[in-house]
Amino acid sequence: AKQLAGAHTLEVVTLDDGFDPAKVKSNTDQILQQGVVVLASTPGIPHVKSMLPALNAAKTPLLAPGSGSLMLHGPGTEPIFHVKASFGAEIDQMATQLSTMRMRKIVIITDDAPDRESLVQRFGEQLAKAGQGESRLHKTIVIAQQGGKPQDAVAQALAEQADAVYVMTIPGLAGGMLKELRAKSYTGYLAAWSVAGYGLAARTF
Repeated sequence: AKQLAGAHTLEVVTLDDGFDPAKVKSNTDQILQQGVVVLASTPGIPHVKSMLPALNAAKTPLLAPGSGSLMLHGPGTEPIFHVKASFGAEIDQMATQLSTMRMRKIVIITDDAPDRESLVQRFGEQLAKAGQGESRLHKTIVIAQQGGKPQDAVAQALAEQADAVYVMTIPGLAGGMLKELRAKSYTGYLAAWSVAGYGLAARTF
């Protein structure tokens, strides 16, 4: 506990969930029983969704989840206080940027999370709108979150000779793809969404 102004104290409790939704749910039940007043910074769509029934029942907020998925917005997600842009807002901005840069042939590398298909569709629609048909989503490459090989996805992307590659996946896979693209001397434009993280990009390049 740390002494704060006005004689209040703040106690921070941390539990390791191993990035396992079942463990997240168990930890949430356990920590709410201890009288915790706010939870913070849990990543992952299924992980956050596993917490919501308990959070709603206890009327306890979740601050700053790592995922900006649109699946974590709307009815039933009232306990969540987002502090980052939604994936939808990110994708709209990226589509606008790539079209402004006149990237005519774009490849997306994504994963098999349940919201990715709708996000890719949204990107294509925004790209067409912003670029007035000049920029287009040429191909979408899907890699499994569990057991997927970044090298295979990169090989497919390079074969398309795209002007830009947009990496839209979780940090571990994103890092592997960015490193592989660099190792293969890809000279086009590289983009990755916020989930990849600034630290990852700095370590990669």
